[in-house]
Amino acid sequence: MVEDVSYEVLMAIPKGKTFFGKIMVTFKLKEMPENDKPLFLDFYGRHIEDLQINGIKISQTNGSSSFKNGTVDLSQGNALKSGINSVSMYFINEYRTDGYGFHSFVDQVDSK
Repeated sequence: MVEDVSYEVLMAIPKGKTFFGKIMVTFKLKEMPENDKPLFLDFYGRHIEDLQINGIKISQTNGSSSFKNGTVDLSQGNALKSGINSVSMYFINEYRTDGYGFHSFVDQVDSK
């Protein structure tokens, strides 16, 4: 269903509890997904801002969020099309302490 996928990830990783950035994904959609089988991206972050598919802003308000349970539903808003698609989103995420993903650490010896 999807081919020629590319990702561009820009991140700011400051000290503190959270980091943030922008993700841009482009792909070729060979066929439109069926209504009961949406196309989605996996994302285990805290918050998504300004989700856009092919330049169309996808609303994340009024209880209608494309982001839940670790997935970003790309089928909402009817912005997908056959052929080349682009998805962009700004995100906020928390540093992890369980060994997965990014973590922030302060050395007890030099406090850096």
